[in-house]
Amino acid sequence: MPANRKRIIELVTKVTGAPELKKTETALRKIDKRTAEANRQLAVMNKQTKAVANSMRSLVGVVGTLIGARALGGMVRLTIEQEKAVTQLNAVLRSTGEVAGFTSQELQDMATAMQAVTAFGDETVIGAQALLLTFKEIQGVNFERTLENVLDLSTAMNQDLKSSVIQLGKALNDPVRGLTALTRVGITFSDEQRKVIKALADTGDIAAAQVIILEELESQFGGSARAARETLGGALAALKNAFNDLFEGTGDGTSCLLYTS
Repeated sequence: MPANRKRIIELVTKVTGAPELKKTETALRKIDKRTAEANRQLAVMNKQTKAVANSMRSLVGVVGTLIGARALGGMVRLTIEQEKAVTQLNAVLRSTGEVAGFTSQELQDMATAMQAVTAFGDETVIGAQALLLTFKEIQGVNFERTLENVLDLSTAMNQDLKSSVIQLGKALNDPVRGLTALTRVGITFSDEQRKVIKALADTGDIAAAQVIILEELESQFGGSARAARETLGGALAALKNAFNDLFEGTGDGTSCLLYTS
């Protein structure tokens, strides 16, 4: 109880002897005690609130660091995958003397175009291109047609691109012998087609023989990869591919996400 108030009550009580003032004094003492206890509890609560706030700030900082580290790790991984695919493509182009008739940039653009209409990522398509380049008889327009046939065959037969590239690459590189290999996996040709293919191959017109094979493949599987893009699974895969492209490095250590036009 404040000293002044206490002194006043004592003086009044002494002069008047009024018992009510003593009751008032007791009540006031209780109020002061409760007020002091409330202030103490409030101070404790403020201290606890500050501690919680500091803990939350620390937690937010840790979470932010973890998210940033994970995003950076993802960007590095995606950049490594893309660079690995392009590096392998360039190595095969050099070893084959670009006999297929395409530059590295043209092939990368082709892969990007395929990603835009199928559920295959461009780095996956680039990997298929690098393997397809090793079959040197597949050139020009037939190379591009073969690539899409590879995507269609993989989609329709539910197999990986590498298997499809090897199957079609061998068949088109040596059309006569290749027909047998394709037949084993369920791709059929009529007797007339076989005769024409053999006749063209015997005259050295490999490209024309390849066209017949490609036309038959397209009649059986054509459009499979593009159609798969229109399914829910294909749409989600395409969305993932597009999202991953945003986080692929540009070569200077930054993300493509920073370079939108």
